[in-house]
Amino acid sequence: MKIKKSEITTLIFFLFWLLIQFVFVYAYGTIDVSTNGDPQSYRYLALQSINNGTLYPSQLNYHDNFIFSPGYVNYIILIYSIFGTLKAILYSQVVLNALIVILLYITTKQLFDCKISIVSVWIYMLLSSNLLTPVFGYTELLFIFLSLLSVYLSISNKWYHLLSSGVILALANWVRPLAIAWLIGTIVYYIISKYNYKQIIYYIVGYCLMLLSIACFTKTHFPDYNYASTTGGWNLIMGANDDCTGNYNDNVFKEGNIGYLTREEKQILSYKQQDSVYMARSVNWIIENPIKYISYLPIKAKELFLYDNQYNMSGDIITSQNKFVYILSKITFSNKIVRIIGNLFYWGLLTLSLFSLLYYRNKKIILLQLIILITTFMTLITVGHPRYHQIFMPYIIMSASFVLWEIINKTKFYKKHV
Repeated sequence: MKIKKSEITTLIFFLFWLLIQFVFVYAYGTIDVSTNGDPQSYRYLALQSINNGTLYPSQLNYHDNFIFSPGYVNYIILIYSIFGTLKAILYSQVVLNALIVILLYITTKQLFDCKISIVSVWIYMLLSSNLLTPVFGYTELLFIFLSLLSVYLSISNKWYHLLSSGVILALANWVRPLAIAWLIGTIVYYIISKYNYKQIIYYIVGYCLMLLSIACFTKTHFPDYNYASTTGGWNLIMGANDDCTGNYNDNVFKEGNIGYLTREEKQILSYKQQDSVYMARSVNWIIENPIKYISYLPIKAKELFLYDNQYNMSGDIITSQNKFVYILSKITFSNKIVRIIGNLFYWGLLTLSLFSLLYYRNKKIILLQLIILITTFMTLITVGHPRYHQIFMPYIIMSASFVLWEIINKTKFYKKHV
Protein backbone atom coordinates (compact mmCIF):
# COMPACT_ATOMS: atom_id res chain seq x y z
CA MET A 1 0.00 0.00 0.00
CA LYS A 2 2.83 2.39 0.81
CA ILE A 3 4.32 1.83 -2.64
CA LYS A 4 0.94 2.42 -4.27
CA LYS A 5 0.50 5.69 -2.37
CA SER A 6 4.00 6.72 -3.40
CA GLU A 7 3.24 5.96 -7.02
CA ILE A 8 0.04 8.03 -6.92
CA THR A 9 1.87 10.96 -5.32
CA THR A 10 4.63 10.64 -7.91
CA LEU A 11 2.11 10.62 -10.75
CA ILE A 12 0.39 13.79 -9.46
CA PHE A 13 3.72 15.61 -9.16
CA PHE A 14 4.75 14.30 -12.60
CA LEU A 15 1.64 15.83 -14.21
CA PHE A 16 2.23 19.15 -12.42
CA TRP A 17 5.89 19.05 -13.53
CA LEU A 18 4.82 18.59 -17.15
CA LEU A 19 2.28 21.42 -16.89
CA ILE A 20 5.00 23.84 -15.72
CA GLN A 21 7.15 22.87 -18.70
CA PHE A 22 4.33 23.47 -21.18
CA VAL A 23 3.74 26.88 -19.58
CA PHE A 24 7.44 27.75 -19.83
CA VAL A 25 7.63 26.67 -23.47
CA TYR A 26 4.50 28.69 -24.29
CA ALA A 27 5.79 31.81 -22.52
CA TYR A 28 9.54 31.65 -23.17
CA GLY A 29 10.30 29.14 -25.89
CA THR A 30 12.09 30.92 -28.72
CA ILE A 31 12.26 29.72 -32.33
CA ASP A 32 14.67 32.43 -33.46
CA VAL A 33 17.25 31.31 -36.01
CA SER A 34 19.10 34.62 -36.36
CA THR A 35 21.19 34.54 -33.16
CA ASN A 36 24.16 32.39 -32.22
CA GLY A 37 23.79 29.11 -30.38
CA ASP A 38 23.40 25.41 -31.13
CA PRO A 39 19.56 25.33 -31.12
CA GLN A 40 19.45 28.19 -33.61
CA SER A 41 21.95 26.35 -35.81
CA TYR A 42 19.85 23.17 -35.77
CA ARG A 43 16.74 25.14 -36.79
CA TYR A 44 18.60 27.07 -39.47
CA LEU A 45 19.96 23.86 -41.01
CA ALA A 46 16.50 22.24 -40.86
CA LEU A 47 14.80 25.23 -42.53
CA GLN A 48 17.56 25.38 -45.14
CA SER A 49 16.89 21.73 -46.01
CA ILE A 50 13.09 22.20 -46.03
CA ASN A 51 13.30 25.26 -48.28
CA ASN A 52 15.49 23.33 -50.72
CA GLY A 53 13.31 20.21 -50.64
CA THR A 54 15.97 17.91 -49.21
CA LEU A 55 17.04 16.23 -45.99
CA TYR A 56 20.12 17.07 -43.94
CA PRO A 57 22.95 17.00 -44.85
CA SER A 58 22.78 17.82 -48.56
CA GLN A 59 25.14 19.19 -51.20
CA LEU A 60 24.51 22.63 -49.64
CA ASN A 61 26.40 21.50 -46.52
CA TYR A 62 29.41 19.94 -48.21
CA HIS A 63 31.67 22.89 -47.40
CA ASP A 64 30.27 23.62 -43.93
CA ASN A 65 32.63 23.58 -40.95
CA PHE A 66 31.17 20.20 -39.99
CA ILE A 67 28.07 18.05 -40.20
CA PHE A 68 26.10 18.99 -37.10
CA SER A 69 23.81 16.52 -35.25
CA PRO A 70 22.19 15.16 -38.43
CA GLY A 71 19.76 12.93 -36.53
CA TYR A 72 18.41 15.88 -34.56
CA VAL A 73 18.21 18.22 -37.56
CA ASN A 74 16.22 15.59 -39.46
CA TYR A 75 14.04 15.16 -36.36
CA ILE A 76 13.27 18.89 -36.57
CA ILE A 77 12.46 18.51 -40.26
CA LEU A 78 10.06 15.67 -39.43
CA ILE A 79 8.27 17.58 -36.63
CA TYR A 80 8.04 20.73 -38.74
CA SER A 81 6.65 18.73 -41.69
CA ILE A 82 3.89 17.34 -39.45
CA PHE A 83 2.94 20.45 -37.46
CA GLY A 84 4.10 23.31 -39.70
CA THR A 85 5.77 25.31 -36.93
CA LEU A 86 9.15 25.32 -35.20
CA LYS A 87 7.43 25.88 -31.84
CA ALA A 88 6.25 22.27 -32.06
CA ILE A 89 9.88 21.21 -31.62
CA LEU A 90 9.89 22.69 -28.10
CA TYR A 91 6.57 21.08 -27.18
CA SER A 92 7.96 17.76 -28.45
CA GLN A 93 10.87 18.29 -26.03
CA VAL A 94 8.38 18.28 -23.14
CA VAL A 95 6.95 15.01 -24.46
CA LEU A 96 10.48 13.56 -24.68
CA ASN A 97 11.11 14.65 -21.08
CA ALA A 98 7.95 12.84 -19.99
CA LEU A 99 9.04 9.70 -21.83
CA ILE A 100 12.46 9.90 -20.17
CA VAL A 101 10.83 9.90 -16.71
CA ILE A 102 8.79 6.82 -17.65
CA LEU A 103 11.89 5.09 -19.05
CA LEU A 104 13.92 6.03 -15.99
CA TYR A 105 11.24 4.47 -13.79
CA ILE A 106 11.02 1.17 -15.65
CA THR A 107 14.80 0.92 -16.21
CA THR A 108 15.62 1.51 -12.54
CA LYS A 109 12.87 -0.93 -11.57
CA GLN A 110 14.37 -3.58 -13.86
CA LEU A 111 17.91 -2.93 -12.59
CA PHE A 112 17.01 -2.67 -8.89
CA ASP A 113 13.43 -2.43 -7.56
CA CYS A 114 10.28 -0.32 -7.46
CA LYS A 115 11.24 1.75 -4.41
CA ILE A 116 14.54 2.84 -5.94
CA SER A 117 12.78 3.64 -9.22
CA ILE A 118 10.42 6.03 -7.41
CA VAL A 119 13.40 7.75 -5.77
CA SER A 120 15.05 8.08 -9.21
CA VAL A 121 12.14 9.80 -10.92
CA TRP A 122 11.67 12.22 -8.02
CA ILE A 123 15.35 13.17 -8.22
CA TYR A 124 15.12 13.63 -11.98
CA MET A 125 12.07 15.88 -11.70
CA LEU A 126 13.54 17.95 -8.85
CA LEU A 127 16.66 18.87 -10.83
CA SER A 128 16.04 22.35 -12.23
CA SER A 129 17.98 21.62 -15.41
CA ASN A 130 15.50 18.88 -16.34
CA LEU A 131 12.61 21.27 -15.81
CA LEU A 132 14.09 24.00 -18.02
CA THR A 133 15.73 22.09 -20.89
CA PRO A 134 12.66 21.98 -23.20
CA VAL A 135 12.61 25.80 -23.37
CA PHE A 136 15.88 25.86 -25.33
CA GLY A 137 15.68 22.95 -27.78
CA TYR A 138 19.07 21.27 -27.52
CA THR A 139 19.84 17.70 -28.62
CA GLU A 140 20.12 16.31 -25.08
CA LEU A 141 16.54 15.14 -24.54
CA LEU A 142 16.30 13.18 -27.80
CA PHE A 143 19.69 11.60 -27.14
CA ILE A 144 18.81 10.74 -23.52
CA PHE A 145 15.51 9.20 -24.59
CA LEU A 146 17.09 7.01 -27.28
CA SER A 147 20.16 5.99 -25.24
CA LEU A 148 18.08 5.20 -22.14
CA LEU A 149 15.63 3.17 -24.23
CA SER A 150 18.63 1.29 -25.61
CA VAL A 151 19.87 0.56 -22.07
CA TYR A 152 16.41 -0.60 -20.98
CA LEU A 153 16.26 -3.07 -23.87
CA SER A 154 19.91 -4.10 -23.47
CA ILE A 155 19.42 -5.54 -19.96
CA SER A 156 17.07 -8.14 -21.38
CA ASN A 157 18.30 -11.52 -22.58
CA LYS A 158 15.81 -11.80 -25.47
CA TRP A 159 17.48 -11.66 -28.88
CA TYR A 160 15.00 -9.21 -30.41
CA HIS A 161 15.42 -6.82 -27.47
CA LEU A 162 19.20 -6.95 -27.85
CA LEU A 163 18.97 -6.40 -31.60
CA SER A 164 16.56 -3.46 -31.07
CA SER A 165 18.83 -2.02 -28.39
CA GLY A 166 21.73 -1.85 -30.87
CA VAL A 167 19.51 -0.28 -33.53
CA ILE A 168 18.27 2.42 -31.14
CA LEU A 169 21.78 3.16 -29.87
CA ALA A 170 22.88 3.83 -33.47
CA LEU A 171 19.98 6.29 -33.80
CA ALA A 172 21.17 8.01 -30.60
CA ASN A 173 24.65 8.23 -32.13
CA TRP A 174 23.09 9.95 -35.16
CA VAL A 175 21.92 12.65 -32.74
CA ARG A 176 25.16 12.94 -30.70
CA PRO A 177 28.31 10.94 -31.56
CA LEU A 178 28.91 9.45 -28.11
CA ALA A 179 27.36 6.01 -28.43
CA ILE A 180 30.72 4.27 -28.01
CA ALA A 181 30.44 4.84 -24.22
CA TRP A 182 27.11 2.99 -24.12
CA LEU A 183 28.38 0.30 -26.50
CA ILE A 184 31.50 -0.48 -24.43
CA GLY A 185 29.65 -0.27 -21.11
CA THR A 186 26.93 -2.63 -22.27
CA ILE A 187 29.33 -5.19 -23.75
CA VAL A 188 31.34 -5.24 -20.50
CA TYR A 189 28.07 -5.74 -18.62
CA TYR A 190 27.23 -8.69 -20.91
CA ILE A 191 30.62 -10.27 -20.28
CA ILE A 192 30.47 -10.01 -16.47
CA SER A 193 26.80 -11.12 -16.54
CA LYS A 194 27.85 -14.18 -18.58
CA TYR A 195 25.67 -13.52 -21.60
CA ASN A 196 26.50 -15.97 -24.37
CA TYR A 197 28.33 -14.78 -27.46
CA LYS A 198 25.19 -14.98 -29.65
CA GLN A 199 23.40 -12.45 -27.44
CA ILE A 200 26.35 -10.05 -27.67
CA ILE A 201 26.45 -10.49 -31.44
CA TYR A 202 22.73 -9.60 -31.75
CA TYR A 203 23.42 -6.32 -29.94
CA ILE A 204 26.47 -5.44 -32.05
CA VAL A 205 24.79 -6.49 -35.32
CA GLY A 206 21.77 -4.29 -34.55
CA TYR A 207 24.08 -1.33 -33.94
CA CYS A 208 26.18 -1.89 -37.06
CA LEU A 209 23.20 -2.54 -39.34
CA MET A 210 21.56 0.71 -38.27
CA LEU A 211 24.79 2.69 -38.77
CA LEU A 212 25.06 1.22 -42.26
CA SER A 213 21.40 2.01 -42.99
CA ILE A 214 21.83 5.64 -41.87
CA ALA A 215 24.98 5.98 -43.98
CA CYS A 216 23.27 4.58 -47.09
CA PHE A 217 20.18 6.72 -46.44
CA THR A 218 22.37 9.85 -46.20
CA LYS A 219 24.14 8.95 -49.44
CA THR A 220 20.81 9.39 -51.29
CA HIS A 221 20.88 13.16 -50.64
CA PHE A 222 24.56 13.85 -49.84
CA PRO A 223 27.82 13.10 -51.69
CA ASP A 224 29.27 10.97 -48.86
CA TYR A 225 28.19 8.13 -46.62
CA ASN A 226 27.58 9.78 -43.25
CA TYR A 227 26.03 8.43 -40.03
CA ALA A 228 26.97 11.00 -37.34
CA SER A 229 28.26 14.48 -36.55
CA THR A 230 31.78 15.30 -37.75
CA THR A 231 32.62 17.77 -34.99
CA GLY A 232 35.59 15.83 -33.59
CA GLY A 233 38.34 18.06 -34.98
CA TRP A 234 36.45 21.28 -34.22
CA ASN A 235 35.87 20.28 -30.58
CA LEU A 236 39.35 18.85 -30.07
CA ILE A 237 41.15 21.97 -31.24
CA MET A 238 39.13 24.10 -28.81
CA GLY A 239 40.62 22.00 -26.01
CA ALA A 240 44.14 21.82 -27.43
CA ASN A 241 45.51 25.32 -27.95
CA ASP A 242 47.35 28.06 -26.06
CA ASP A 243 44.16 30.00 -25.30
CA CYS A 244 42.07 27.09 -23.99
CA THR A 245 39.71 28.06 -21.15
CA GLY A 246 38.31 24.58 -20.53
CA ASN A 247 34.91 25.66 -21.84
CA TYR A 248 33.57 26.35 -25.34
CA ASN A 249 35.79 29.11 -26.72
CA ASP A 250 36.05 29.81 -30.45
CA ASN A 251 39.00 32.23 -30.20
CA VAL A 252 41.18 29.45 -31.58
CA PHE A 253 39.47 29.90 -34.98
CA LYS A 254 40.32 33.59 -35.21
CA GLU A 255 43.10 34.92 -37.42
CA GLY A 256 46.56 34.27 -36.00
CA ASN A 257 45.54 31.14 -34.06
CA ILE A 258 46.02 27.48 -35.01
CA GLY A 259 42.37 26.92 -35.91
CA TYR A 260 42.18 29.75 -38.42
CA LEU A 261 41.16 28.99 -41.99
CA THR A 262 40.74 31.70 -44.61
CA ARG A 263 37.42 32.20 -46.36
CA GLU A 264 38.97 30.86 -49.57
CA GLU A 265 40.18 27.71 -47.77
CA LYS A 266 36.71 27.10 -46.33
CA GLN A 267 35.16 27.45 -49.77
CA ILE A 268 37.60 24.94 -51.25
CA LEU A 269 37.84 22.42 -48.39
CA SER A 270 34.98 20.00 -47.72
CA TYR A 271 33.61 19.48 -44.20
CA LYS A 272 35.72 16.30 -44.04
CA GLN A 273 38.93 18.05 -45.08
CA GLN A 274 38.34 20.87 -42.58
CA ASP A 275 37.86 18.28 -39.84
CA SER A 276 41.14 16.61 -40.86
CA VAL A 277 42.98 19.95 -40.71
CA TYR A 278 41.62 20.71 -37.22
CA MET A 279 42.39 17.18 -36.03
CA ALA A 280 45.97 17.24 -37.38
CA ARG A 281 46.71 20.67 -35.88
CA SER A 282 45.23 19.57 -32.53
CA VAL A 283 47.31 16.40 -32.39
CA ASN A 284 50.47 18.29 -33.32
CA TRP A 285 49.81 20.84 -30.57
CA ILE A 286 49.23 18.06 -27.99
CA ILE A 287 52.45 16.31 -29.01
CA GLU A 288 54.35 19.58 -28.63
CA ASN A 289 52.59 20.62 -25.39
CA PRO A 290 51.66 17.41 -23.49
CA ILE A 291 52.07 18.89 -19.98
CA LYS A 292 50.02 21.96 -20.84
CA TYR A 293 47.28 19.79 -22.38
CA ILE A 294 47.13 17.61 -19.24
CA SER A 295 47.05 20.73 -17.07
CA TYR A 296 43.79 21.73 -18.79
CA LEU A 297 42.00 18.57 -17.60
CA PRO A 298 41.07 19.84 -14.09
CA ILE A 299 39.69 23.06 -15.63
CA LYS A 300 37.63 21.05 -18.14
CA ALA A 301 36.38 18.77 -15.34
CA LYS A 302 35.39 21.83 -13.29
CA GLU A 303 33.43 23.21 -16.25
CA LEU A 304 31.76 19.83 -16.77
CA PHE A 305 30.75 19.07 -13.18
CA LEU A 306 30.89 22.25 -11.08
CA TYR A 307 27.19 23.12 -11.18
CA ASP A 308 23.85 21.97 -12.50
CA ASN A 309 22.98 23.08 -15.99
CA GLN A 310 20.90 26.01 -17.35
CA TYR A 311 21.21 28.57 -14.54
CA ASN A 312 23.56 30.69 -16.60
CA MET A 313 20.99 30.87 -19.43
CA SER A 314 18.34 32.84 -17.54
CA GLY A 315 19.50 36.12 -19.09
CA ASP A 316 18.46 34.89 -22.53
CA ILE A 317 14.81 34.47 -21.52
CA ILE A 318 12.36 37.24 -22.41
CA THR A 319 10.34 38.45 -19.40
CA SER A 320 6.72 37.34 -19.65
CA GLN A 321 3.80 39.71 -19.12
CA ASN A 322 1.78 36.96 -17.46
CA LYS A 323 2.11 37.49 -13.70
CA PHE A 324 1.92 33.80 -12.75
CA VAL A 325 4.54 32.79 -15.32
CA TYR A 326 6.71 35.79 -14.40
CA ILE A 327 6.71 34.86 -10.69
CA LEU A 328 7.32 31.19 -11.52
CA SER A 329 10.25 32.11 -13.76
CA LYS A 330 11.73 34.43 -11.15
CA ILE A 331 11.70 31.58 -8.65
CA THR A 332 13.14 29.06 -11.10
CA PHE A 333 15.55 31.13 -13.19
CA SER A 334 16.69 33.99 -10.98
CA ASN A 335 16.34 33.19 -7.29
CA LYS A 336 19.83 32.80 -5.79
CA ILE A 337 18.58 30.65 -2.91
CA VAL A 338 16.94 28.26 -5.37
CA ARG A 339 20.20 28.10 -7.35
CA ILE A 340 22.24 27.34 -4.24
CA ILE A 341 19.79 24.65 -3.08
CA GLY A 342 19.74 23.19 -6.58
CA ASN A 343 23.51 22.97 -6.72
CA LEU A 344 23.75 21.45 -3.23
CA PHE A 345 21.21 18.85 -4.37
CA TYR A 346 23.25 18.21 -7.53
CA TRP A 347 26.56 17.93 -5.62
CA GLY A 348 24.90 15.46 -3.25
CA LEU A 349 23.94 13.30 -6.24
CA LEU A 350 27.50 13.35 -7.55
CA THR A 351 28.80 12.31 -4.12
CA LEU A 352 26.34 9.42 -3.82
CA SER A 353 27.11 8.26 -7.35
CA LEU A 354 30.85 8.37 -6.66
CA PHE A 355 30.23 6.40 -3.47
CA SER A 356 28.48 3.70 -5.53
CA LEU A 357 31.55 3.48 -7.78
CA LEU A 358 33.99 3.15 -4.87
CA TYR A 359 32.09 0.82 -2.54
CA TYR A 360 29.72 -1.35 -4.58
CA ARG A 361 30.69 -4.13 -6.97
CA ASN A 362 27.15 -4.73 -8.22
CA LYS A 363 27.43 -5.52 -11.96
CA LYS A 364 24.46 -3.24 -12.73
CA ILE A 365 26.20 -0.36 -10.96
CA ILE A 366 29.26 -1.12 -13.10
CA LEU A 367 27.12 -0.73 -16.26
CA LEU A 368 25.95 2.71 -15.11
CA GLN A 369 29.39 3.86 -14.02
CA LEU A 370 31.12 2.72 -17.21
CA ILE A 371 28.72 4.88 -19.23
CA ILE A 372 29.45 7.85 -16.94
CA LEU A 373 33.24 7.36 -16.90
CA ILE A 374 33.71 6.74 -20.63
CA THR A 375 31.49 9.70 -21.60
CA THR A 376 33.38 11.90 -19.12
CA PHE A 377 36.71 10.81 -20.62
CA MET A 378 35.49 11.50 -24.18
CA THR A 379 34.27 14.95 -23.12
CA LEU A 380 37.44 15.97 -21.27
CA ILE A 381 39.54 15.19 -24.35
CA THR A 382 37.83 18.21 -25.92
CA VAL A 383 36.17 20.83 -23.67
CA GLY A 384 33.84 20.88 -20.68
CA HIS A 385 30.48 22.55 -20.18
CA PRO A 386 27.70 22.01 -17.60
CA ARG A 387 25.33 21.05 -20.41
CA TYR A 388 27.53 18.15 -21.46
CA HIS A 389 26.99 16.15 -18.26
CA GLN A 390 23.24 16.15 -18.81
CA ILE A 391 23.30 13.17 -21.16
CA PHE A 392 24.60 10.85 -18.43
CA MET A 393 22.67 12.36 -15.51
CA PRO A 394 20.06 9.52 -15.58
CA TYR A 395 22.88 7.06 -14.81
CA ILE A 396 24.24 9.25 -12.02
CA ILE A 397 20.68 9.47 -10.68
CA MET A 398 20.14 5.69 -10.79
CA SER A 399 23.42 4.90 -9.04
CA ALA A 400 22.83 7.68 -6.47
CA SER A 401 19.30 6.41 -5.82
CA PHE A 402 20.66 2.93 -5.17
CA VAL A 403 23.10 4.27 -2.55
CA LEU A 404 20.50 6.58 -1.03
CA TRP A 405 18.10 3.67 -0.54
CA GLU A 406 20.89 1.60 1.02
CA ILE A 407 21.53 4.44 3.49
CA ILE A 408 17.81 4.73 4.29
CA ASN A 409 17.58 0.99 4.93
CA LYS A 410 20.61 1.01 7.22
CA THR A 411 19.22 3.99 9.11
CA LYS A 412 15.97 2.12 9.72
CA PHE A 413 17.93 -0.94 10.79
CA TYR A 414 19.95 1.01 13.33
CA LYS A 415 16.85 2.74 14.66
CA LYS A 416 15.22 -0.62 15.28
CA HIS A 417 18.26 -2.18 16.96
CA VAL A 418 19.79 0.64 18.97
